[in-house]
Amino acid sequence: MKVLMVVHQFLPRHLAGSEVYTYRLAQALRVRGHRVELFFTEIRPERPQYELSEGEFFGIPYFEAVHNRYFASFRQSYRDPQMEDLFRTILDKSAPDLVHLQHLYLHSIGYIDIARRRGLPIVYTLHEYMLMCLNSGLLLRPGGVLCDGPEPVECARCAAGMSPFPFAESSFSDTSSTTSWRLPLALRGITAKLRASIGSRRARWLGANGDHGAYLDAVRRRQIEIREELEKVNLFLAPSRFLRRRFVDEGLAPPDRILYSDNGLVIDPLRRTRHGPSSILRVGYVGTIAEHKGVHLILDAFREIPESGIECRIYGDLDTFPDYKNRLLARGTPPAVRFMGRLENSKVNEALAELDLLIVPSIWFENSPLTIHEAYLAGIPVLTSDRGGMAELVEDGKTGLHFRLGDSADLRRQLLRVLHDPGLLGSLRCQLPAVKTIEEDAAHMEHRYRLLLQGRMPVS
Repeated sequence: MKVLMVVHQFLPRHLAGSEVYTYRLAQALRVRGHRVELFFTEIRPERPQYELSEGEFFGIPYFEAVHNRYFASFRQSYRDPQMEDLFRTILDKSAPDLVHLQHLYLHSIGYIDIARRRGLPIVYTLHEYMLMCLNSGLLLRPGGVLCDGPEPVECARCAAGMSPFPFAESSFSDTSSTTSWRLPLALRGITAKLRASIGSRRARWLGANGDHGAYLDAVRRRQIEIREELEKVNLFLAPSRFLRRRFVDEGLAPPDRILYSDNGLVIDPLRRTRHGPSSILRVGYVGTIAEHKGVHLILDAFREIPESGIECRIYGDLDTFPDYKNRLLARGTPPAVRFMGRLENSKVNEALAELDLLIVPSIWFENSPLTIHEAYLAGIPVLTSDRGGMAELVEDGKTGLHFRLGDSADLRRQLLRVLHDPGLLGSLRCQLPAVKTIEEDAAHMEHRYRLLLQGRMPVS
């Protein structure tokens, strides 16, 4: 069968979880004899927005639309007529049997209606909460407060504090659990100028007077339009039960049309013998150096750990979010903590082989973090926040440990517990769960596709 997958951005520049998963799933489906084509966007400041080109990435044909992260209006950030015209052109050229949406940021929610009118089954994998949250899909309010929304009034307050570039910071930086890519200085200068030139016209960007009522009207309209389009999706897939529950509770996905299905992983590259025992406890963080990832909690926790028998290695590009970097380093770096710099994807297994325990301290709900799966493949227990998809993946006291989300003192308590109980890590390692392979994932996905093409609803 022929499948068209849509994702916001793609390899090799963009290496976040949804991009990597889309690539791996596409390749695994190709091995099973199916033709998979991709539609994604890319920043090309030297070319006009919406310019369409075609190419091939390791055997996968793709359509690339230039999207320089410019939105003439708030509505265009989720419903873009010009991107919809490109989508129609691609459907004409590709003639797929089915459309699989991986990520619609920088695209248009209107794709769903277009595909539906052509009689194409639509699968939508929900990688985060962007359909219900303006703040990069983090479900975080200003000040890092967890949001139980969406609530139009609170969403309007968030919108009022944003630049006319929705999801501003994440729009200009691409991050993943293991690698990050940052815009060149010249391009960052261009985007800064665009921000400044549009920032003074916030009211016109919303199409109203710029007061709180205008933000509220714009946010409500967005919620209504997204809900109307999501009703036309044949099947939703949620990589965590937590995310599935949130979408069902918000009425964005009916319980009988959304399945829990964790993302499959490529296994072999991470199956290596761990390095030998060490005289000290080696803990680490692998991922994006960003505020919502909670790296500051690690520094705060280590600031009051007096023991010399522990060290922490933090892997990630400090320059991805310069403002956060400055605030982070201003706290001071405890002696036991070392910033190791950017980590290439091919080197993840080597970094994990040096660790005894991985810390995942995110202050948002997360979904199904790639870094937790990678740790399990490497035979490493995980210490993580006790909310969202993180807590779901790590069973407290069995496959790892929990600490209270956002609480550096509780993180320190658990680190000291591991340090003072030499047998704890061995017990946790013995109970690490198996990880779903990308081959298994592709087989399940093929089965779902076939049922949908037959007009039947998958139940698993």
